Amino acid sequence: LVLDGKNWDRWSALMKSLFGAQEVSDLVQNSYEDLGANPTEAQRLVFKEAKKKDCKALFYIQQNVDSYHFEKIAKATRSKEAWDILEKYHDGGEKVKQVKLQSFRRKYEMMQMEEGQKIGDYFSKLTSLVNQMQTCGEVITDQMVVEKVLRSLTSKFDFIVVAIQEAKDVKAMKIEELQSSLEAHELMVIDRGHNKKKEFDKSKVQCYNCEKSGHFADECWFKKDQQNNEEANVAQGKDPHTVLMMATTCEDKVQNEEWYLDSGCSNHMTAHREWLTSFDNSKKTSIKLADNRKLAAEGIGNIVIRGNDGKRVIIEKVLYVPEMNCNLMSIGQLVEKGFSVT
Repeated sequence: LVLDGKNWDRWSALMKSLFGAQEVSDLVQNSYEDLGANPTEAQRLVFKEAKKKDCKALFYIQQNVDSYHFEKIAKATRSKEAWDILEKYHDGGEKVKQVKLQSFRRKYEMMQMEEGQKIGDYFSKLTSLVNQMQTCGEVITDQMVVEKVLRSLTSKFDFIVVAIQEAKDVKAMKIEELQSSLEAHELMVIDRGHNKKKEFDKSKVQCYNCEKSGHFADECWFKKDQQNNEEANVAQGKDPHTVLMMATTCEDKVQNEEWYLDSGCSNHMTAHREWLTSFDNSKKTSIKLADNRKLAAEGIGNIVIRGNDGKRVIIEKVLYVPEMNCNLMSIGQLVEKGFSVT
């Protein structure tokens, strides 16, 4: 790894490891003493060995810097001199360190995991910032980093955060242990989502526009309005507490085409088979009405509606009941799926 001006923290850490492996760390930090007057033979040998090791350390430094940094240390005759020049250039004096530390602290306090960001990427970014703060003299423990992570994750990790806080001793928890737990959860969620997508087969989907299989209506290349100009819409009734969902046509066929919101029914129901996509006629059941009459449901499917904003929404699990005189939308089912009813 060559020092290029942007990687001082990483480069210096690797060089310190190299100095330790070559047993020259003390020379780089403290240098060695010159020979005094009339040295003994033993002193000459010690001096010679120290100078030899120091030359080796200086060579390591010179070999691992770019030309810009080499010019700064070209005149250095000892490893400590060269190291001090580079360290002062990149770390600065105490005042510079304090200014940098204040900046790093602000970034640390404001850092939050972003939506869609991977756990590994977030930990890498946070760890890099922590290392920079520690280089400037800040004392940061594993507990502080663990607590920072737990309070800065996105909301989708809320329940796993609670589980970790309840089941484990956060004060004694290592950063690597926390990262491992969160990454395991992340992989499990991704795997489940992948399996759901993999299991879904569009070949069984029938488009209500062209009535062909293999795609949804909003993906259809053949617009049904070229055939009969029919379109699904959502209408807002005059009563602010009542929403009517209607299917209108150019032929003014409005009988039995209004949707009524019902807080009493447990399922969405319609008598219009032609509105349903992904229809499954094996799902047969019976429906009991308020007057104790029973009607047969001949299958189940999805229906596509369009909101006031023009976006299409798929309402799932709509029962096909041929003898129904009106179309019912279950408020309970809508709320359960995350819709709001006003």
